Amino acid sequence: CLTSCKEAVTENGNQDDDYPDDPQNLKFQLLDDGSYAVLLKYAYMLDEIIIPASYNGKAVTRVINPSPTTISNINSVKSIIIPDTVTALDNYAFLGFNSLKAITIPDSVTFIGNFAFMGCISLESIIIPDSITYIGYSAFDGCDSLTGYEQNDTIYLGNPDNPYIVLLDCSTSAQTFTIPDSVIYINNVAFFNCASLEGITVPSSVKHIGVSAFENCSKLKSITIPYGVSFIGGFSFYRCSSLESVTFENPEGWSSASSVIPASDLQNTATAATHLTSTYLYNNWTKATE
Repeated sequence: CLTSCKEAVTENGNQDDDYPDDPQNLKFQLLDDGSYAVLLKYAYMLDEIIIPASYNGKAVTRVINPSPTTISNINSVKSIIIPDTVTALDNYAFLGFNSLKAITIPDSVTFIGNFAFMGCISLESIIIPDSITYIGYSAFDGCDSLTGYEQNDTIYLGNPDNPYIVLLDCSTSAQTFTIPDSVIYINNVAFFNCASLEGITVPSSVKHIGVSAFENCSKLKSITIPYGVSFIGGFSFYRCSSLESVTFENPEGWSSASSVIPASDLQNTATAATHLTSTYLYNNWTKATE
């Protein structure tokens, strides 16, 4: 959490001054646990950024971007090397690295924050390890060049041993579809306009259903939201006019914007369907952590 970070500054107290011992012009923040976070956006003149495993003798554990609007287009950087000391890629970590071509996330990383790769329009390849337990809202927004593992008209992101961690995009014309068991993240607009889809099996591994994920799936009749899902994006079931039954394995603790959604409503499959397609259609749904 950046609000609890202690800033590492130069002698004159200005965090944005160059660090004389870092030729890449990386910036660092001291965290409460004694490790460091690194800020990359001021290294925008380089072709390649190599994140150090340590700074001032302490491990570098997070990639951060606490002021994401300062520099929004980073045109030179094509490669970023992440050490295996890093455990988290925070919100907006790689925002605007629009020449970045490929990146490998080490298996030390468990957390990818909201909008982490937003605007990486040239990003073609990303390796996501099995260690990932959380991927935030719109993490891959604007990554229009991304390719991954293709199967049954569907593109997945993952790694060679487990290709199925992120369901990036699906253009199936089938009536039914089964999401692989290891998928944890369904991307924004993943099933957009899959007009023949009537039924879908969502595995218990899924934690995140992106914005407009099933928009315009006009023949979709039913879906079960697994127990572990904690986010359902706004407009996820927009124009799903045939959706009559939604089963929530865990109906407790859901809210949409400032509205608490009664668990009793979500225990009724018809009412749950109405809430997702109409009553609370427009806002993101989140579930309180237990």
